[in-house]
Amino acid sequence: MRSYQIRRLAFGLLGFVAACAPAASNSNGSPDASVSPDGAAGGDGSLNYAPAPSVDGGSSSSGSSSSNSSSSGSGSSSTSTSSSTSTATNCTIGFAGQGDTNPNFNSAVGARTNNALVILSAYNGPEVFGDGGGPGGFGSIWAQAFDPASGASLGPVQPLIDLGSSGVDVTILSAAIAPTGEIAVLHRGGYGTGDLYAEFLTPSSDAGVALGGGVGLQVERDQIVTTNGNEQAQVVWSNATNSFVVTYASGINYIWTIGISEYSADGALVVGGLGVSAVPTDQAGGGSTITEPSVGISGNVVGVPFISNLSSANLYPGLTILNLEGAQVGSSIYLANTKAGDVGEPGLAIAGTSQGFVTVFSEISSTLVEFIPTSSSGIVSDGGAFPTMTLNEASLPNGLGVGGVPSIIAVSDNVGTGGAGGVGVAIDYPAGLSFAYVTADGSHVTGPVNVLSPNGSQTEISITNYNGSMVLTLYIGSNGPQQAQIIAVSCQ
Repeated sequence: MRSYQIRRLAFGLLGFVAACAPAASNSNGSPDASVSPDGAAGGDGSLNYAPAPSVDGGSSSSGSSSSNSSSSGSGSSSTSTSSSTSTATNCTIGFAGQGDTNPNFNSAVGARTNNALVILSAYNGPEVFGDGGGPGGFGSIWAQAFDPASGASLGPVQPLIDLGSSGVDVTILSAAIAPTGEIAVLHRGGYGTGDLYAEFLTPSSDAGVALGGGVGLQVERDQIVTTNGNEQAQVVWSNATNSFVVTYASGINYIWTIGISEYSADGALVVGGLGVSAVPTDQAGGGSTITEPSVGISGNVVGVPFISNLSSANLYPGLTILNLEGAQVGSSIYLANTKAGDVGEPGLAIAGTSQGFVTVFSEISSTLVEFIPTSSSGIVSDGGAFPTMTLNEASLPNGLGVGGVPSIIAVSDNVGTGGAGGVGVAIDYPAGLSFAYVTADGSHVTGPVNVLSPNGSQTEISITNYNGSMVLTLYIGSNGPQQAQIIAVSCQ
């Protein structure tokens, strides 16, 4: 399975194993849930996925431990257990929207406005903007809007951004939304190159491209992020810096460096700040085997995960802490003395809360959630271990399945207003896109629960957040209809 904004885990364990009750469904098979008229999460009918306590009522613990030793190629390990302090989280799941099919689509991500969910799809095929001919076909980004409460389409999919002719197919990678509604979209390819670009959009009812239902999008500007990136990148909104933060991987042969760029809500490049050409890791030059970079912001510190390619720590998941000026804080650490995924297919993601970082990663046989407490000066050590929980994946349709590491993406829901301040996690399992929610202190996991199911193969997933409403998409590729599904989830 391939993804453009995701990750996963499995080792030491602190807390309890979260169990998820199955979602109720209506006659159409969609989850029963209430939403307010504007599509934000409602209170009535919320789906409450509570953790299953261990037999003695405390937390369960097993497995090898995480380590907060400095990244030296080896490290001590220890385990830690404690009981949960958070109550169960209520998550409201809306009804899914089904995007239009198009044989020229190859990827998609989701976004939203105040009154609509939006699927943004990458198109490669015959020219549609009337610009004339050119070699290599034509790339563009298309948009389709949906009612957030019912999932009903507000109109057919429409061409939105003309990316011109290129010998490299356009692939859409990630999207994020500012609290004031501006949308940043990352794509590789377009404008005659295979480079990584960011497009910046604003919602509009009377300008740009009309998508139906009084919903429209206006393209404001584009920015080239890097000329040497691979096909993976992520954009998130940061409250701390009041900006979009982009992480990307550059390099060849699975030896990557992780870069960071920062942009204002209107798409202007922020000079200085979090701009980093190569995030430090456990080796000189910042090398890593990670192919799906991500970033989390907690207060005034920034967490960037990496996958080690040192022979002594092969595929260990690691973490580097930066300040808001992009300077490293302390030494890089390993999250676990165990492999996270496989070469070229690691599962690792991060998102920040007011109390620390939630990391999610895969050990192929299971997915782990690890919480790293933070303070204004960096990581808060508890003497050797960080709280870690194993997701209850046995309750999912087909469980983990076989082959490959699930794609994983994590996103904070404390952007702007609304939300419970925790982290939403999207995971691409064989049965489709599943969702889990981690509380702000990392002590409680709700889910995972399957929210979107594919009717084809080569699926790709995305998740973003807008004022407490998390938007998830599942793209179904080559052996399917080449379309995307979209759904909104909110947790309180």
